[in-house]
Amino acid sequence: MNLPRIALFLVVLFLPYRVVAQQAKCDVDTYQKTLNAVFSQVTRGERVATVQVLPSFEAEWAIAFDVTPEGLVVSRISFRKQLWSQWFCGPDAATPTPSQRIGLAKAIEERTPVPLARESAQRFIDGLARMDFSTDRCPRNSDGSCAYLRDGVVYVVQFKDGRSARLTDVTDLNGMSSENPTLSNWVTELLKESFPPVPSEARAHEEMKFTLLIISNGHSEKGFAVSGMNYESAAHVKVYLKIVHLGSRDDTKKEYDDWLKKAVKIIDQGTTHDKPATKPATTEDRAVILVPNTGVFTVVATAGTVLRTIQSCSLDAAVEFERQAKRNESVDDRWVSR
Repeated sequence: MNLPRIALFLVVLFLPYRVVAQQAKCDVDTYQKTLNAVFSQVTRGERVATVQVLPSFEAEWAIAFDVTPEGLVVSRISFRKQLWSQWFCGPDAATPTPSQRIGLAKAIEERTPVPLARESAQRFIDGLARMDFSTDRCPRNSDGSCAYLRDGVVYVVQFKDGRSARLTDVTDLNGMSSENPTLSNWVTELLKESFPPVPSEARAHEEMKFTLLIISNGHSEKGFAVSGMNYESAAHVKVYLKIVHLGSRDDTKKEYDDWLKKAVKIIDQGTTHDKPATKPATTEDRAVILVPNTGVFTVVATAGTVLRTIQSCSLDAAVEFERQAKRNESVDDRWVSR
């Protein structure tokens, strides 16, 4: 990763493909119908349930439960590339014809067995049969307000009797509740049991990489000097960094408190040990918050007489960028402001 040696922070509103319908031709209805048609294809037996997994920036896939002469079989159906970005949203997107849908079906990369014991598979199906499929209209914050997330994973659960539900994955978001918590827990447990982590893969974790896009300098409305950088991850998730020079620790703490007051949700709050390579180590205030009306996650922290913020539509990207920036500062802090 080519992170700057400055820990800078800024604000960006990044809208992934699924939320730019007013700016591009995004045929959501045909997209979902095509997914349903492709994922519901049965090679043997009868389909009893399908769980579609729809990430914002990666290829869609699904878990299929089929009853065959040999018993209950569980498979993973996947695409080579994300259909949403290729076909359904963008300046050149076109509504697929029926014949094109057949072509899309051929885009399935493979149908592979899921390593789930038949007893466990039957337990999941039995649980799903008793499930209430009714859902709230949105995931909720702890105060009951709707949480509008710009990045993440959507699940579409379909049962053989025609019931279906659309859920937002809020597993890693403290304080948020799903549109249907019971069904959401069912999906989470299914994924954990079907695809347990492989120890060798866990050790070989690949670090996120960020590419610098834009550097900016200017002044805030209050006249303070502001610098920022706009980054993008390999998965096309934007991270915007900003550093505001406030002149004194008191002013920095006041600005930090103002950020917390306007947050719709405080995900994490406390102090952090800031230790650059050659400058004195300090104890600073730090919080992870959700910004109102935008669904943008913000890591905000004091650093002596400056305030640093990292913003992204992805909580994981924002926190990982902070971790890498602090690691780099511990090696080379020539550009670290205090």
